[in-house]
Amino acid sequence: MQAHGELVLTRLNDAQSIAPIDIVATDLVYRDYLGESYLITYNPTHQWFYFPQMQPSEALLFKCFDSAKDGRGLLLTLGLMTQ
Repeated sequence: MQAHGELVLTRLNDAQSIAPIDIVATDLVYRDYLGESYLITYNPTHQWFYFPQMQPSEALLFKCFDSAKDGRGLLLTLGLMTQ
């Protein structure tokens, strides 16, 4: 993917920088399913990991959820940005 001559940068949010107030419950409504998901609101204290030189042949493996309540990555958000 290209934007303004630069590759789209992949970034991951450090779960430990997300405060409980940053997490917003959101309904998932489908014809045959009702569920819930969570969105993360903006907070300038969020910490990000960037991968600006990632190649198309490379992949990231990351944990989205962990039931452990000891501070490990309970949430890790993925985003795309352009420069």
